[in-house]
Amino acid sequence: MSVEKIKDNFTREDWEAILDAPFLIGLAVSDSDIHPEASSRELDALMKVCGKARDNYPENPLIMEALDEMGWLSQMDEPEADPQEIRSHFEKIAVILDNFDREVSGHYGRQFKEFLFQVGLEVAKAYSEEFFGLGKKISDSEQTMLEMLRDALGLDDVKIR
Repeated sequence: MSVEKIKDNFTREDWEAILDAPFLIGLAVSDSDIHPEASSRELDALMKVCGKARDNYPENPLIMEALDEMGWLSQMDEPEADPQEIRSHFEKIAVILDNFDREVSGHYGRQFKEFLFQVGLEVAKAYSEEFFGLGKKISDSEQTMLEMLRDALGLDDVKIR
């Protein structure tokens, strides 16, 4: 299915929300636990997981289009870090993708949600609070953000590891 045909199934606002989602999720997870030295590692993790997504989901036009659009997204203003607004945005994305799967694709939306969760997980794991193998790989605040993301996207079967 071509991107043009897929875009016809979304309002402009919904399409932009989908394209913004990977960057905003990476930013939300990164901002949930701020460490000055973590930012560059977390940005690297975001870019790495997006690079892997090109190999893992080459047939998914939603993911491919979102990855193509990420260049200009890095110049967006940072959203407010209000947890309720973030959760609301995650839930909106889930509804858009669920409707798309129900009406059109059957699986592209689910794959996109899994990709979004992977973005958050890899960003969270990029900067560890471990010291010589002791401590936490994912901080408590990042864990909370990942749980909120997973629940909002309706990925109850996905484990945070």
